[in-house]
Amino acid sequence: MSLYKKLLALKTRFTPAGSISATNVQGAIEELDSDLSLKATMFPGIDETTPVTISINYSTRVLTVTPTGASFNVLVDGGGVVTKYVKSGAVAFPAFTDTNGVWYFYFDSSGNPISTQVIPTTYTSVAMIYRILWNNTLSGSSKSITEAYEVHANTIPGIDHDWKHQYGAVWVEGGSLAYTALTSGSPNASGVNTCVGMTSLTNLDDNLRYTIENSSGGLSWQQVLGEVAPANITTSNGGLFEIRYQNASKVQFALPATRFPFDWDSVSNLPNYITADGTRTPVTNLYFFVVFLSSIQDPRNGKAVKLVSAPAEYSTITAARAVTWTDIQAAYPVFADKEVRPLYRMIFEYRTTYDIAVKKTVLREVEDIRVARVVATPAAGSMPATSVTVTPTGNVVATNVQDAIAELDSEKLANIVEDTTPQLGGQLDVNGKSLGDGTLELLSFIETAEAVNEFTIKNAATGNAPELQATGGDSNIDLKLVPKGTGVVKGERKMFTVRLIDKDTDLTTGNGKGGEFRISPLRAITVKDVGAYVDTAATGANLLTVDINEGGTSILSTKITLDDGEKTSTAAVTQPAISDTSIASDAIITFDIDQVGNTTAGKGLVVWLEYEYA
Repeated sequence: MSLYKKLLALKTRFTPAGSISATNVQGAIEELDSDLSLKATMFPGIDETTPVTISINYSTRVLTVTPTGASFNVLVDGGGVVTKYVKSGAVAFPAFTDTNGVWYFYFDSSGNPISTQVIPTTYTSVAMIYRILWNNTLSGSSKSITEAYEVHANTIPGIDHDWKHQYGAVWVEGGSLAYTALTSGSPNASGVNTCVGMTSLTNLDDNLRYTIENSSGGLSWQQVLGEVAPANITTSNGGLFEIRYQNASKVQFALPATRFPFDWDSVSNLPNYITADGTRTPVTNLYFFVVFLSSIQDPRNGKAVKLVSAPAEYSTITAARAVTWTDIQAAYPVFADKEVRPLYRMIFEYRTTYDIAVKKTVLREVEDIRVARVVATPAAGSMPATSVTVTPTGNVVATNVQDAIAELDSEKLANIVEDTTPQLGGQLDVNGKSLGDGTLELLSFIETAEAVNEFTIKNAATGNAPELQATGGDSNIDLKLVPKGTGVVKGERKMFTVRLIDKDTDLTTGNGKGGEFRISPLRAITVKDVGAYVDTAATGANLLTVDINEGGTSILSTKITLDDGEKTSTAAVTQPAISDTSIASDAIITFDIDQVGNTTAGKGLVVWLEYEYA
């Protein structure tokens, strides 16, 4: 404006009207210019040209916003027009009370700092600053379980901010999980099959882009995410992630980070899963448990990426795979917050046989859910898979894509532990030693609940007998072989003992001493050994001689003899020989005395047969 025109504007009178108090044109224009600079076509938020920092006094419970310069600009919608409020110096928000739950901090439509537990219904009229999840049962800064940086730049309309907030935080780049999962076998004691690491991570919450740097520097927006080369991961360089959980009243807690990506007991060194009411529960042997990794824009060092346990354990990996992030949100309401970005689902297995150095735990499977939709809402215009036809082929009989995929999924076997009814399709070959041909019944196993004892089969070197042992937790264990129905245990020797002559009766020669004796009508027997003993020994040159007959025919090629003065045949120089070892079921057995002592005949006679069931 030329000097002449400016002087003219100063000299030209103006009648004050509305909010204009000036009495000349120049003053009125300057007043209007000042008002227009505060009511501009801009969006709610913190002016990106005037950045700020956030600090919190956890004792006084006061959050303070401090500009990096002399002032900062807050833009809010004061009724259809965005208004800019210039805040000189630091602004302390009202102290929030020591009350559990989420606290929200924002500037309202009048530019006033607000501390409240009432979530704003819209982002079109306020400028968000921060959120704190508070637990008053703890102390100091530990009361703040999770914080969220909400200083969004004024670069998008409030209605756009509302929509993006409902959609949820999205993964942008990084956050690659380093791990070496095992589908079978035991984990390495180094931790390479149990612990995990992760690269630096960038997410986008509405228009707030934030990066969690994998660093041990101890600064804001940094966290020790661990070794990023899978082969180099150990129990001493895995990522450090706090574990979130809640009590029965839904009050939130956090367990300190360790190098293991799951909760574990510091005394037993064994893994826990955490129930929805906060009970840290030991995992059952041979069971699986599920842990999720997630992130939020918590700027505090080491706090952005956290773990949460599925609230149960699972007997099969198939059951563990059925657990989704939606289940976590249902169990833990705070995770329904769309600004929490799920990253990975990890499935672990605990076995008592694994090394204690890795908490007897192995990482079995990882699912990457960084790009998964947080809400399971079908995309507009999408077609259900049941409506897409498919031509049956091979073993697939389904005629639509949905059922075909389900068929294929039921056929797959990613891990042998999934198959609860495994069957051999051919010989099980172990280095050339076959176990069955896969077509006939061979072995059957029955598992007893709470069992502690078992069979152990032990081989042997040349000249030694292999063993079938009773082993287990008990100190003294019987070995029991149980036949079916009227069956018997073969190989077990039995003794048939019969007294033919009373102990005080002199022995005399003759056939059928003591009468006839009948073998079991159900089972034939195989005679393994025979013998006799007397109550008074026979003496003289003639040796006491005994024969055994089946159906009147001797079964001995060398008969039983007792030497001069001996009471038992086991001491005889000449032992009996069995010519017919097989005795039929229901057969008649008789005993003959062919010769007695010629000096002393001897008194009393007992004969025995040692046999097995045929």
